[in-house]
Order: sequence, then C-alpha cells, then structure tokens
Amino acid sequence: MYLVSVIVPVYNAGRYLDRCLTELERMGPETQLILVDDGSADDSLAILRNFQKDKPNVAVIAKENGGPSDARNAGLAVAEGKYIIFCDADDMLDHRVIDDLKRLDGNNYDLIQFGVVSHCGEQEETAELFRPTSGELSPEEMLDLIALIVGYRDERKLLFGYFGLVTCKIFRREAIKGVRFDTAVVGEDTLFDAEAVKNCRSIYFLAESYYHYYTIENSYSHRLYPGIEVKAARMLNEISRCMEGYMGCPEIARGFEYRCYDFFKWSMVAGIDWTHVSRREAVEFMKKLAGNEKFRIGIEKMNTDLLSLRDRREFTLVRRGRYGTIYGFKRLTHIKQRAKQRLKHLLRH
Repeated sequence: MYLVSVIVPVYNAGRYLDRCLTELERMGPETQLILVDDGSADDSLAILRNFQKDKPNVAVIAKENGGPSDARNAGLAVAEGKYIIFCDADDMLDHRVIDDLKRLDGNNYDLIQFGVVSHCGEQEETAELFRPTSGELSPEEMLDLIALIVGYRDERKLLFGYFGLVTCKIFRREAIKGVRFDTAVVGEDTLFDAEAVKNCRSIYFLAESYYHYYTIENSYSHRLYPGIEVKAARMLNEISRCMEGYMGCPEIARGFEYRCYDFFKWSMVAGIDWTHVSRREAVEFMKKLAGNEKFRIGIEKMNTDLLSLRDRREFTLVRRGRYGTIYGFKRLTHIKQRAKQRLKHLLRH
C-alpha cells in the first residue's frame, strides 16, 4: 500500500502540467499519483500519458467532462494510499510535504492541515494560518473549526485559514471512507470538509505552507457559471443538513448566516456576464436570487460587522433592494477589468 495518494483533476491544463507534475514526481515511489483527465480538449491527456511511462506509481484516468468534483471522486475510487491529498493541475504541491507526513504517520491523525501560498501575477501572499501550540487541536478548537467551515469570520481571532479548501490537507483515507464530493452543488470543497471533519477524531496543524495556489483565468474556479444560483441554494441546504447537530452553537449559526450571504454574492458575481447583460435582466436575476429562502437568511440576519467596508456598502444596497444601483457598479467594475486585461495583452505583444 502506498503511504499517500495524490489526486489531480485535469481539465485543459496543458500549459501548467509540467510545473505540477515535476514537483509531484519528487515525492517518490511511496506516493501514488492519480491523474484524472476530465475530458480536456487540449494536449493534457497526451502529457499525462507521456508522464506515466515507466512509472508504476502513476495512474491516468481518462473520462468525459464532469467537473472537478466528479474527477476527484473518480480518483478516490482507485486510491490505495493510507492518506489522501488533492492537488489542482494549475497549482503546485511542494514535495517536502511527504517528509512531514512520514514524521507524523505513527500518530494516525485523521486530518493534517498545512498552509497555502497564493500567487497572483507578480504578487505572492502567504495565507494566515491558526496553529495551536501543541500542533494538535483541543475539543474546543474543533468546535471553532466547524464554525469556520460553515462560514464564521472573526478578525479578532487567528482562525484556521483555508478551510473549505481541500487542497491544503492530508486526509487519512479510512477517516473519510464513504465521503464523496457532491457534483450537484457549488462550493463542494466546503461540504466535503464539513462531512470529513465530522468523521475526524484527531487533527494536526503544520506551520509550513506546502500548497501553492495560482490564480489562473478560465480555470475550473474562474469561469462564468450560468445556473450557479440553483447549485448554490442546494449547497446551503446540504450544509444545513450536515451541521444540524451543531446549529445550537451561536458562532456556527452566525457562520451559516454569513455563508448564506456569501453564496448569494457569489451567485450574483458568477451567474451573470455583467459586461453584456441588460439592466432589466440583471435586476430580475438579483430579485430571483433574493427570493430564495436560504439566501434571504443571509440578507435579513447577517451581522454586517463581519464584512469589509466595501462589502458592507453593497450589502446595504442588497438589503434595500437597490438592484439597479448594484447593476451600475458591477457593470462598471467588469468593464474596467476587461479593459485592463486587454491593455496587458497589448503590452505583452
């Protein structure tokens, strides 16, 4: 049995695979690499097949396009490692994570969390990460963790950083047995995290930032998403079901209100092409979102102290039903962003 299985969903990522695969190969033969091509239209599958040659620890799965959750589930179905790590094809997992995993293996932690370095253009930012002194979570800290997964934010506390992001974690495979990604929701990482943590009895935090996240246009998480509001509403229903036994905790209930508004805002941003949609269509779309039962929880109950000043202004407009004004701001912002992108392209060429 392998020590760890690394599952990589791949979709039209040919440009970035060399960076990702070169680093994963350095993790050595104790690592099973499961590379799932999710119906790519570029040369991704050919790159994966070539990389697989003479490497018995590398498995390549070719499937029809079903999205990253479906691809990860396909990888989980064939995983043989004691532990599971997820890595996206346009990101990079530092191979040195295997050394810490070997050091901690005897403790049989159900979940090990490590830090993230975020790359955006020339900028590089290390994600803030809460770490208990001992490295292992206490029962009280576990409750804080569940609150964060649901959506709780408190700037006065250094909470747990990138929860709701599965790619900066090591899961013990036995602890997540039966947990799979829901392909009918958006924000599926959050739901997977919530289901997994409910099964975990021991969690350890590493100080090191082993995961490198790159902001790439047109990647899985940066595309226009028509119909996102339906999947977002389903996601909130599933989070509510998953956390039913914890909603008596004020922080968790408050966190759910935050998550409801967060998904409303996300649906607003990703559900419409703001540079082309008419004012009437946009206003009707926002009214439809605001009429959803779960989104209304966020709009009516959320504490605005959890929001930045900019988000607080937008929230005030949402609560007052000033959708036409929001449309004007959103459209102007997107037009400016497109203009900047075109200028960068012209300057490069």
